Amino acid sequence: MNDNATTDSEVIDMDADTLWQATWNNLQCCLTPGSLTYLKDLSVVAYDGVTLTLGIANADDKELIESRWLPTLQRAVKNVLGHEVGIHLNLLLEDSKTPSIQFDEPYWEGMNVPSAYLEAALNDLHSDSEIVRSAAMNHYLNRNLLESGKGLILTGPSGTGKTTIAVCLLKRFVRHYTHRIALFVDARALIDGLLNDIQGHHRKGLAVWDRTIRAELLVLDDLRIKRLSVWAAGKIDDLIRLRGNARRLTIITTNETWDEIVNCKEGLDTATLSRLAHSVTIVELPREAKDWRLARVVTS
Repeated sequence: MNDNATTDSEVIDMDADTLWQATWNNLQCCLTPGSLTYLKDLSVVAYDGVTLTLGIANADDKELIESRWLPTLQRAVKNVLGHEVGIHLNLLLEDSKTPSIQFDEPYWEGMNVPSAYLEAALNDLHSDSEIVRSAAMNHYLNRNLLESGKGLILTGPSGTGKTTIAVCLLKRFVRHYTHRIALFVDARALIDGLLNDIQGHHRKGLAVWDRTIRAELLVLDDLRIKRLSVWAAGKIDDLIRLRGNARRLTIITTNETWDEIVNCKEGLDTATLSRLAHSVTIVELPREAKDWRLARVVTS
C-alpha cells in the first residue's frame, strides 16, 4: 500500500469544504487557467464518504461539466483521497455565494411577489425539511423540468417551504428568460377579486384574471379546492384549461393532498385533473411534515 494514500477513516473524517479545497488545489496544478474557467463556479454541497455533491447555478454550465469535465473532477478527487468516489452535480436554485438580484419596486409589483418573499432563497429552507430531502423535488430541480416546460404542484402542510420553493422557481424563470412574464397570485385573492367585479365593487379583478391567463409562468399560491364554491372551482377549471391550451407553465401550492383534490366532489372537473396529472410534476410532502416557521418561534 502506498504510504501517501489516504486511509478510509481519514476519508470519512474529511469534511466537504476541506475535500473540495484540496481538489481545487489539485485542479489548479493540472489544468490551464482557461480550462479552470469552466469549473470556477462550482461550489461544494455535501460529502458523505461515498459521493461528493457539487452545486452549479447555471443549467448550461451543469450540462457542459457533466458531458466534458466529470472525468477530470474524478481524477482530481482521487488524487486527494487515494481512491475514487462518486461525483454528483446539483442545479442550485440560488447560488449561496452570489447576492440575490435586487429588483426595484415596479419590477416586483409587476410580478406581484409578496414582500415577505422578495429575498426568498433555497438556503432559507431548513436542511432537515421534507421539501429539501424530497427525491421528487430534487428530481424536478436537477432535471431542469421547469425549463423543459413541466409545471409543478406542491402539496403539504403549512410552513414546509412550498411558497419559498415556488418563488425561487419564479426567480429562476425570470433570470433564465429575461423578457418573459411571470406572475405570483394568491388563489383566494384571485377569486375574491373576480367576485368583487361581479358585484360591481371595482374592475380590478378581471384585469388580474387576464394577467393570470397570459403570464408565461404563473405561481398560484395556497389553492384550497375543498373550500371553493362550484362557481369558483369552475373559474379554476377555466384558468387551467386556458393556460394548458397555450402551453404556459403553472406552479400550484396547496395544503391539500393530491387524493383530496381528486376526490373532492364539488372540486375540479375530470378533464382538468387529467390535464394537470399529465402536465405537471406532483410533489407531495407527508402530512406529518414539520412546520419549520412554527419551530423557529417555539425555540426562539
